[in-house]
Amino acid sequence: MIKAAPRAALPRRWIIVAGAGLAVLVFAVLAARSVPRAVQPGSPGSTFPQAIPTAELLAVTADNRSIVAEADAARAANAALLLVPGALEPARSFAGPADPATRLRAETCLAQAMYYEAGFEGEQGRRAVAQVVLNRLRHPAFPHSVCDVVYQRQGGTCQFTFACDGALARQPVAAIWDKTLREAGEALAGRVEKSVGMATHYHADYVYPVWAPRLEKVAAIGHHQFYRWPLGWGRRGVFTAAYTGIEPGVLPMPPAMATETGSAEEAAMVAQGLGEVAPRRSDNDAGYVDPSKGWRPTIADISSEPAREKPE
Repeated sequence: MIKAAPRAALPRRWIIVAGAGLAVLVFAVLAARSVPRAVQPGSPGSTFPQAIPTAELLAVTADNRSIVAEADAARAANAALLLVPGALEPARSFAGPADPATRLRAETCLAQAMYYEAGFEGEQGRRAVAQVVLNRLRHPAFPHSVCDVVYQRQGGTCQFTFACDGALARQPVAAIWDKTLREAGEALAGRVEKSVGMATHYHADYVYPVWAPRLEKVAAIGHHQFYRWPLGWGRRGVFTAAYTGIEPGVLPMPPAMATETGSAEEAAMVAQGLGEVAPRRSDNDAGYVDPSKGWRPTIADISSEPAREKPE
């Protein structure tokens, strides 16, 4: 039998060198895995406060008249625009003012927005509007008090439709107003409406604004569609603006502002019970309106005893 010749043994020093090289390679791989990869805007773990929308997008979203579809066409467009998966981040709880007079002003401004924008949408709809107001308050793109957010005018229009369309000239239903005022107080005391996350924009389902597909849709509640800013500017980490703690007070009707139910003077007369303006309304007052159209939405025609401005 022929036997194979024995292999020459490797020098010991080469074995030591090879082992050391392998150890270095393993360490390098493990170190690479431990380094966090770049987080993309809008992904979990991203705040990206520098991802500010363009000036053009800021201007478009501030203009309530940027409507591209209405009625059935708008409802179809809204249904086709899907919610962004995983976009709901619950807001941090809000601590309202401790001073009783300031708190009453904040509660009244917030309750007015909730009532006149979504008073007949049910509790969740009203609380969703309140959350949008508080989200705006803590975002760098908006004012930093409740009343300043609610009555903000930008691009020649009111940011919340009721502040310009004459709705405030009509007395609210007392029972619903009292519920709304209580819900506003709870929002200012830290209650969070998680269903809309960090939403800063919304509109009614019977209109489709030009900016809708450019923001991130996060919820659809009642007759409202809710959105947050795109990319990192809509993430919770950006909402760091401090509350001023100063409320300028309720602004029921700027004196020289034309309204959707008539002039400011006519609206003031109605509010005082000294006159009556023939209403021009749709069946639903919620969301954005286009005042250039023939129909002019405001709240439903209701009659009731005047609501109390603060609970008993």
